[in-house]
Amino acid sequence: MAWYKSTLSRSQVDGAKGRKVAEKLRGLEGPWKTQLHREAWLRDHHENVSVGEQWDVILGTIGAGNHFAELQVAEVSSITGNEKASLGQHDVVLLVHSGPRGYGGSLLKKYTAHSQISLEETSPEGIAYLEDHNQACKWAQANRDLIALRFLSCLEPGNEQWQLGASEANSDNYLDVLAIKQTKEALQQRKLVDI
Repeated sequence: MAWYKSTLSRSQVDGAKGRKVAEKLRGLEGPWKTQLHREAWLRDHHENVSVGEQWDVILGTIGAGNHFAELQVAEVSSITGNEKASLGQHDVVLLVHSGPRGYGGSLLKKYTAHSQISLEETSPEGIAYLEDHNQACKWAQANRDLIALRFLSCLEPGNEQWQLGASEANSDNYLDVLAIKQTKEALQQRKLVDI
């Protein structure tokens, strides 16, 4: 789960106005851009956390089951020593609850397919599983960030920082690695926590 600050106000998401906000959330079901764009999004500090096109194609989508995104309103102020993580009363945040989607389950099946219910941490299988698990966790974090970007592009359409996530931008095949890097940095400024 990850929480991101929104510039929306409580009055914009309450009651009938909230339904209008929800109506803006269109075009988020399909794949985001091209595989090259997704791989660029998944590259962080010269490490590529792509898990292959079969799984990367769902990057930035919520899926089903217990995966969701919702707007939440702070009922009371939460002032911490970290100004970035502080919330004022009535601040609106976007909660994204999503993981590595089906990829995590596929890893579990891969390592437990032969009736093996546990792995020794230092065994070759245990080491390989932990590497794959860590890759899946990094992919899931990038997925939550891209979901947030796509939502924020709908919720805050005038904000140029979120243009990369806009649905109408999906037809643009030009890959601007610098724009992806800058967008990811701007998104991190909005992220409160990712657990």
